[in-house]
Amino acid sequence: MVEKILNKLESIYVHINKLFEEKGKILMFHHVTDEWVDTIECCKCKVPRFKEIISDVQKEYEIISLDSINDFHSRKFAIVTFDDGCLDMYENAYPFLKEHHIPFTVYCATDLLGKPGYISSTELKELARDPLVTIGYHTKTHPMLRKVRNLYEEMWLAKEPLEQMIGRKIIHFAFPYGKLPAVGLKAVFFGKNLSYVTIMSTFDTYLSSFSLRFNFFLPRTVIM
Repeated sequence: MVEKILNKLESIYVHINKLFEEKGKILMFHHVTDEWVDTIECCKCKVPRFKEIISDVQKEYEIISLDSINDFHSRKFAIVTFDDGCLDMYENAYPFLKEHHIPFTVYCATDLLGKPGYISSTELKELARDPLVTIGYHTKTHPMLRKVRNLYEEMWLAKEPLEQMIGRKIIHFAFPYGKLPAVGLKAVFFGKNLSYVTIMSTFDTYLSSFSLRFNFFLPRTVIM
C-alpha cells in the first residue's frame, strides 16, 4: 500500500514537471564497460554507446559542472553524473571526458571505496584534483534508505572520511536506488534539512523551473 502511494506521488511529480519547459537534464550513469557486469541493465552502458550519447548531448546542450546548476544559462544545459564510483567509469569514461574537457560528477559510497570493481582512495584523490570533476556523496553503505533507522550517519556523518581524503567539503548528494519507494519520504525530508546544495533522485525526467525548485530531490535521466 505504501509503495503504491509513493509510486503515485512520483508519477504526479513527473506529470507536473512535464507541464513546464525543459531547462536542461542530468544524465545518470553507473558502469561504462564492454565487459559483462553482474548488474541490472539500467546500470550499464557500453563504451561506444557512452561516447555516442555524450557527443549527441553536446549538439543540443551545454554540458556544465554540477556546481554551476544554479547559474544563469542562455541555452539548455546537461550535467553528467556517475553513481557508485565504479572502476570501469574511471578506466573507460574518465579518459574520454578528460580528453574532451567535459565536466562530470562522481557519487561515492564510503564503504564501497577500494572494494573490487570500485575506485580506490588513490583514484578518488586523482579525480578530486581534476577541476573537471565534482565529488558527491552516495551514503555509507548504499542501502535503501526507507529501511534505514540512522539516516544521519548514512546521509551525512559518514562522508567525513571522503572529505578528509579529497581535502574539501562535499556539498552534493545522491540517493541510492533513487525512486521514492526505495528512498521514502522520511529520508527525502531529512535530506532537505541537511546542508547539501543538491540532492539527486532517479525520477526519470528533465529539469524545469518546477523541478529546480526542489533541489533536495532533483530528477535524472537514466542512461543505458
